[in-house]
Amino acid sequence: MLNAITDTTEFEGVTIRYYQVDSTIQIQYDYKEFSNELGNNYSFPCDLTYRPGIPRPVWKNENFICFLSGCGTSCFSNYLAPLNDQFEAVYGGQFLIDTTNTIFMSLQLDTVTYEPYLELENFTNGQTQNEQFNRKDFPVAIPIEYLDYSSPHEKGFAYSDNILILYLKDDRKLKVKVKI
Repeated sequence: MLNAITDTTEFEGVTIRYYQVDSTIQIQYDYKEFSNELGNNYSFPCDLTYRPGIPRPVWKNENFICFLSGCGTSCFSNYLAPLNDQFEAVYGGQFLIDTTNTIFMSLQLDTVTYEPYLELENFTNGQTQNEQFNRKDFPVAIPIEYLDYSSPHEKGFAYSDNILILYLKDDRKLKVKVKI
């Protein structure tokens, strides 16, 4: 894999290095005076051939750099790597809605009732918020696939002034007041 990708890259002032440890590729990065290694918690196999599976930086704010990788349409991960000593590395939610406060949203199904719900998490202050929906709102097995990604809301949602609007495939909108 290291022969197929650049082993060192710059992303918005962060120097990122991909290096081999045994049969895995690991990530080390430097930002200003801060340096960190993600280790085995966020590594990938040397023989990985699926390019979207390679973690790549997609955004940063003053506290985190986000690495995105995936294995298909609904199979992806956002990994938040800290840019200072105040935070730990953690997996983010499905969609970033606020880069300043690092708020992610995830649409989930309850593991007991299978009812859909929205989970919001603010990774800067650690607060979470859950909003319950019903099967009429998301009549599918993978709720994020029921979002309408057409123009003018290509992300399937809009977020402004602490209001999150989810656009559904049946032309409905669900509005949620973000309190975190």
